[in-house]
Amino acid sequence: MSGRFFGELSSGAQRLVLIACALARRPDIIVLDEPGQGLDDAHRTALRGVLEEVIREGHTTILYVTHHRDEIPAGIRRVERMREGVAQVGAL
Repeated sequence: MSGRFFGELSSGAQRLVLIACALARRPDIIVLDEPGQGLDDAHRTALRGVLEEVIREGHTTILYVTHHRDEIPAGIRRVERMREGVAQVGAL
């Protein structure tokens, strides 16, 4: 990705760059709504690795919204599931 303009990147690479820019500021919380949507396997793996590192550092709370349980990064400890419009909170 180095040396290329943002518009020259694939949509997956653009998404990773935007998330990296947001995380560079070390926010207290970041909300990611379906961040893996439309990513190929390589970009999904890269995203997951970055988020798992952020979780290990412990400085940023991540609210990760997904329809795919297998996308949830390791280290996420609490889950809220919606079934028929009713929230169910518990451990992963």
